[in-house]
Amino acid sequence: MKKRTKFTIFLFIVGLICLGALGLYSSQLTKINEKQDNIYKEWTTLSEYYRRRSDITPQLMNLLHSVRDSQIKKECDELNNLWKVAKADCESYKKHYLNEDTFTGHKAAQDAFEEQLNKVFSAANNYSVIKNSPEYSKLEKEFRTLAENIKDKREDFNKRVQIYNDTIAAFPEMITAKINGNTPLFFY
Repeated sequence: MKKRTKFTIFLFIVGLICLGALGLYSSQLTKINEKQDNIYKEWTTLSEYYRRRSDITPQLMNLLHSVRDSQIKKECDELNNLWKVAKADCESYKKHYLNEDTFTGHKAAQDAFEEQLNKVFSAANNYSVIKNSPEYSKLEKEFRTLAENIKDKREDFNKRVQIYNDTIAAFPEMITAKINGNTPLFFY
């Protein structure tokens, strides 16, 4: 009878340890998934800003094509080429980025587009006919607001990535992360 009681107590203790480990694993997995979801929410918002910027770019180009100036035409042509790349990139890029190269390519396309957009605004602001246009002022304001929103959202995204990466690198979450195949995410 004593052997049976000791074995039952042993099984009970092993069962409690297993339940505790399962509970710990479950809470860590929830924590990791919540942090990952926060990153995807930030990414979704950032993608929406990029899409909006891409959507209003043709309005700006149409407005500027009315000006007969070779510098503005050159800047607009370059913007148009980069817009096509950035727009295609936005449309094809999914919530879950594939790898660091894809992510880096996306960032490079968006950064090049923004740089060219700034050149276009700089060239356009030299012409009072454009600069004083209400439509141009409205578009410039929207682009500037989007640029600020994108900058802020990129910072928020990177903060979330840092928190996630720190979480999956810390004990005991690193064990759960390894079991589930969670790997560090890339900064934008």
